[in-house]
Amino acid sequence: MKTGDLSGTVFTNRILLKDGQTAMAGLGFIMKMDTATYFVTAKHLLGPDGGFKHKIKEEDIAQTLVAWQAIVPFRADSFAVSTGNIAAAQGDVLLFRIPAALGNPAYKTFRLSKLMIPEQTNKVLVNGMDISNDFYLVAYASGKEALFPLQLAGKYEDYYVFRKKKNVDYHGFSGGPVLDAKGNVFAIVSAGFDNNGEEQVAATKIRPLGQ
Repeated sequence: MKTGDLSGTVFTNRILLKDGQTAMAGLGFIMKMDTATYFVTAKHLLGPDGGFKHKIKEEDIAQTLVAWQAIVPFRADSFAVSTGNIAAAQGDVLLFRIPAALGNPAYKTFRLSKLMIPEQTNKVLVNGMDISNDFYLVAYASGKEALFPLQLAGKYEDYYVFRKKKNVDYHGFSGGPVLDAKGNVFAIVSAGFDNNGEEQVAATKIRPLGQ
């Protein structure tokens, strides 16, 4: 994966609620899984972390959300998905099915990674064999999309933990894609936290629907 591959890759979110609240929060991206295409972002943005008064429960999203607008920063370009497009909410992963009418070749579409990480280990496996544990987060820096290298540190509860390989402030990167070495999506950014003085990144793995 190279920075030259990035164009229309990640979006900033503008979220509209029925009570009139509106917030610009976090990131999202487009991903193909099975035979459908989805807009993927972080569910926890529907709460104080996203700038809203209260956390919105998963079962209340459909009756609370008006639309989720995906904006390409620095370009007059965007599209919107609504509650009728919600496909699934897996932990912190929120999936909106993208109607075929919204298809746009200018937007990069990721594919789901096939990497596996066994419980209680930081080994990354493909077909039972150890591979590199290097990953990349796609976000914005200095007005353009950029790759930020991460190193897998392990697993904690429902999250995969990554060490930062550069001193970068990841605030506002929630919902951004964490890619494997081949450029496929492994997880989304869910939080940043301090681990004995080291700032690390917690990400939620994306799993095929039905798993």
